[in-house]
Amino acid sequence: MMKTNLFKSISIITDDFISKNDNSFTLSPRGSNILLFSIIDNIQKRYGIKFEIYQPGVEDLKIEFRGMIVNIVKSRDFLDFKNELRSIHFNSNVIHYNNIDLFNGKIHNSYVTTTIHTNAFLEKEEAKKWLKDSIKEIDEVVVVNTQYVKEFGDVKLIKNGIPEKIFEYCLDKRRISPQIDILFPNLNTTKKNREFAIDLIRELNKKKKYKFKLVLTGEEEELLLKNEEYEFVGKKNWGKEMNMLYRNSFITIIPSLTESCSLCALESMSSGTVVIANSIFGISDYIENNFNGYLIDVNNIEGWIERIFTLIEEPKEYLRIQQNARNTVIKEYNLERMSNEYYSMWLRLFERKNG
Repeated sequence: MMKTNLFKSISIITDDFISKNDNSFTLSPRGSNILLFSIIDNIQKRYGIKFEIYQPGVEDLKIEFRGMIVNIVKSRDFLDFKNELRSIHFNSNVIHYNNIDLFNGKIHNSYVTTTIHTNAFLEKEEAKKWLKDSIKEIDEVVVVNTQYVKEFGDVKLIKNGIPEKIFEYCLDKRRISPQIDILFPNLNTTKKNREFAIDLIRELNKKKKYKFKLVLTGEEEELLLKNEEYEFVGKKNWGKEMNMLYRNSFITIIPSLTESCSLCALESMSSGTVVIANSIFGISDYIENNFNGYLIDVNNIEGWIERIFTLIEEPKEYLRIQQNARNTVIKEYNLERMSNEYYSMWLRLFERKNG
């Protein structure tokens, strides 16, 4: 393990990093928390730096979670949590806000960094204005797609990273059975566009060439499909469980109307399952159409159907996309690279302060 004596600790302010399940705590499945955990775990092991997490909760509590100290701050809601943070004395070299909307002003004697994980600051004018005003008080603003760089300029691009050893690559799994599973791994929100996924399965099965089933995470719901056309597989923990879900599916579809990145797409690519996604920024940063995946507008459902049939009937095409996708993750979207860039950013700020 490499260690550094330059700075001792980093405080992380986030929302719902861990949640209580029965009598134990588990990592919350939100994408920004998964990324945060991956970064912290990697940097702790390599450099021996201590991290303290601050998150809202129903009672004040301090616990150890996988080598990290988590401070749960009693709060009624999001705004109350931000107010409670004002009374906390942070004894850290760096304060990092895992979501920029938690930022509540400069903290004395510490460098402040933050990450933008959502597209709200590109979609709402009042959010854009708030961000432009707040950037002046933040030492480094990290973004995860190139659209933010184009829009705001004075930000730092750090691409998301996937632990490819957890999301293992599976090559020999594309046997076409009587039923073909298509994975929709996202929650049911308007932006995730589950309605398109339902329409796609319905239209695919109208062709009567193969039998398709939509696989969804989460609790059972009734969909406007035949019972045999969909299956809810329940909650899947991040890591090995999700890796197996990707590997057991023929393709992963991401028809989202907006995404800052989509970890699900990167995880699927790492696992060897081809991704078809809506042609939007964020995803188009790393999926190159017809090279390591497919970008097809959701208004062109026939284009999606045609591409799926091609992947079924041309195994060499599937293999080509599959291998290119895995290589993209390993070369450009891996955890080591992402963690090193965060560490280098924090180290550079500390060195600037200490000459």
